Amino acid sequence: MDKVKVDLKHETDNSYDIIIGHGLVDSLAAELKKNPTASSYAIISDSNVAKIYGKKLLDGFRKESLKAHLFKFPAGEKNKSRDSKEKIEDEMIRLGFGRDACIIALGGGVSGDLAGFTAATYMRGIPYIQVPTTLLAMVDSSIGGKTAVDAKGAKNAIGAFHQPEKVIMDLNLLSTLPKKEL
Repeated sequence: MDKVKVDLKHETDNSYDIIIGHGLVDSLAAELKKNPTASSYAIISDSNVAKIYGKKLLDGFRKESLKAHLFKFPAGEKNKSRDSKEKIEDEMIRLGFGRDACIIALGGGVSGDLAGFTAATYMRGIPYIQVPTTLLAMVDSSIGGKTAVDAKGAKNAIGAFHQPEKVIMDLNLLSTLPKKEL
């Protein structure tokens, strides 16, 4: 009997920056133009957040001549699903997003989980940037690389740990939240 050992030991540094401030979404495209993460950007957001911030972010990418597309899915926890993930992935493939793409998770925890898990598995893993729009997403779900979708009867049942390239916490995004949520 022959035996071949495959040695895969290596050190990985998954460190990333959390950038906190006001007006960061307005300058995100310009920052990525100066310090690119990818050659194309897939912005993933739920229908509610996309209405408020999606076009503005997409316009910033176009102004900087960066390839970007906004992928929307219906808002709500029930849409943090394999079905939503599959639709986004199919559309990304159709539009030619490859291994040189980066996903931008724009929204609360549902968007961050769905976008992050898509990034973890798309083309066997691509980078992503978290842009949380809720206080809970800023202090919890956008940090630590927890990504997942729900299955029937099981929240966050299918997922992966996939650390973001960075987390952009634009405090201006909290202005559209109800006071009760803050």
